[in-house]
Amino acid sequence: MKKLWSKHFFSEVLSLLPFEKGVIVGTTFGATYINLKGSKELSWKLGRGVTSACFLGNELVLGTGFPGSLVFLEGTRISRVLRTKGSVNCMMEHERDLIAGTGFLKKAFSEGMYLSKYVHFKEGWEKHREEVEGMIYRVTRDLDLLWKRPVPGIVVSLQKVSENEALIHAVYDVLQLMELKNGEILKTLRINEPIRKVKVVKREKVIYALTTKSLIKYDFELEEIGREEGSNFTSIATNEEFLAIGSKNGKIAIRREGRTEEYLLEGKVEDMSIVNRTIFGIVEKKKAHFAFEIRGEEISEHQLKGEPIGLSGFDNRIYLGTRGRVYCFELRKKYRK
Repeated sequence: MKKLWSKHFFSEVLSLLPFEKGVIVGTTFGATYINLKGSKELSWKLGRGVTSACFLGNELVLGTGFPGSLVFLEGTRISRVLRTKGSVNCMMEHERDLIAGTGFLKKAFSEGMYLSKYVHFKEGWEKHREEVEGMIYRVTRDLDLLWKRPVPGIVVSLQKVSENEALIHAVYDVLQLMELKNGEILKTLRINEPIRKVKVVKREKVIYALTTKSLIKYDFELEEIGREEGSNFTSIATNEEFLAIGSKNGKIAIRREGRTEEYLLEGKVEDMSIVNRTIFGIVEKKKAHFAFEIRGEEISEHQLKGEPIGLSGFDNRIYLGTRGRVYCFELRKKYRK
């Protein structure tokens, strides 16, 4: 694992959007563009947190936290703004339009509230699941609102399962299939277990949902086709070739073509991503956090400063954010495509 650079931020890092020229970093007061060499080139001071970002063609769109909004940018200038109901947690482009998912609390509460992917769901979450809600928006470049649909939970992720259908993951335990043309909800599934992470594998036409109790496998109609009980599971990562499952005890199981390989790290696996057949992730041990890389039989680690908020890869680079810092790691040359 080769660290190219790291950048400190005085405000809290909330989101990462890597692209071919670098990474867009969302913070509690705006966003910053960092180029491939690690230099901060542009900043947008919005006075509110940037919780997600997306490119709509060549145009950058920032999604903000409470009060939520979609902010369209032209260079350093804000060109258009659309207010949303709730913080904008995820976005994607569809047929030159923007699909955005939000989330909000119907009333204030703290016990068991969803904060981040690293916060465990507390006992009693069931009594709070009616207190969270979200919205899905489809918006044109000209800010024409084509439709909006309520979701029974805070929208965490949007993933396409076909050209015109998407899977919605919402806190706490909601999965929905949505038709993107008009926003019709095709199916809603409450699985009665808090969902940690959801992954779509298009080649196999399957959906993996990791909960606090099990790993569940669904087809693209949201029919359950498999389940493994395991409260030790903490993270999953997939590509079109294999599935990686991380655990509290540091075990990582890699499954491909009917066989399983296992690796053992010291500590708890918190998050993982697969880039160019290399597994990157975050492990917590002895109250510290480390980035790790697995490629073949080799495992390497790098200690991090601060609590991780997420990681994302693009091309041969992996960007990892902690509360006050962003790291950029590069795949070693022999591991590139």
